[in-house]
Amino acid sequence: MHVRASRYTQDEIVRCAWLYYERDHTQDEIAHKLGMSRSRVVRLLKEAKAQGLIQIKINAPVHLLSLAEQLQSRYQSYNLRNVRLVQTIANETEQKKALAGELAPAFTPTKGDIIAVTWGTTLGYAIDQLPLQPQQDLTVASILGGVQGGIHTASPYDIAFRLGQRLQASVYTLQAPVFVRDPEVASLLLREETLQDTLRVATKARIALFGAGDLTEKSTLESVNAISREERLWLRDQGAVGDLLGHFLDRHGCALNLHGRLTPISLPLEHLLTIPERICIGGGSVKHAMLLALLRGNYITTLITDEATARYLISVAPYNHNGGKKQHNGSKNE
Repeated sequence: MHVRASRYTQDEIVRCAWLYYERDHTQDEIAHKLGMSRSRVVRLLKEAKAQGLIQIKINAPVHLLSLAEQLQSRYQSYNLRNVRLVQTIANETEQKKALAGELAPAFTPTKGDIIAVTWGTTLGYAIDQLPLQPQQDLTVASILGGVQGGIHTASPYDIAFRLGQRLQASVYTLQAPVFVRDPEVASLLLREETLQDTLRVATKARIALFGAGDLTEKSTLESVNAISREERLWLRDQGAVGDLLGHFLDRHGCALNLHGRLTPISLPLEHLLTIPERICIGGGSVKHAMLLALLRGNYITTLITDEATARYLISVAPYNHNGGKKQHNGSKNE
């Protein structure tokens, strides 16, 4: 190995590097042990790297970190602040579980926080993987109605209570169906006091947890009978690519006006946008179109997804967005 000229002796460079990297001494401990200043220790460690004496290897898929940074940068003007990626897995269930494992490091509630939560399979896995972290004065509020039949992933009560148990938080549930097909009935239901109480609490949330509902043949809404196959196909004909809190979005992230045909019992999207931390978890090719719509609509501040989805989102991202944000009125006539 060629050693470049240095004002430090080789002995002190090696000794300093050995103590720091092999014996896990702090820089202050090394300075005291070798009788030198801490600043000299810092310079010696830099010299060890410069001479190639130290080679650091990270045994992890670090390319995901670079890819996540690139994705965040491309959608930064759409309010995306954080991205966490996992490797793409062919098995759908294993993919969901891998995504679920990334919620814990992204989810950091603090004392007094209100957490707004929807429901879904991946979100259910994620909540079950959260470490028990009892904190004072936390509140969980459902922001989307559910379905009957005991399907736990489609139950706002089950998901909210499971999250509440992990956090030892008080829980507000939205005891209502996902959709009401009669506008007058929907209006009456939304005026019901217990629903209003839950939604009122949710509007004060600091964190929102949600997924990306798709309208493919694997649609969760269809699989839990929240919508029929005919309704799913009709929604696609209207230009919908998926749903957020039961509100159907087009590919630009604009909510469609369905003229009361499917009225969601959920938090209005304009209120969701006022929640500071909006964490979306979802991946796989069936989610591509909806995740793009959610990003374009400024709905996501933290995205948890897989590598292939990230590469897709980067491939369709604008290179120059001029720092502007797409303006939304919450509905679009089709």
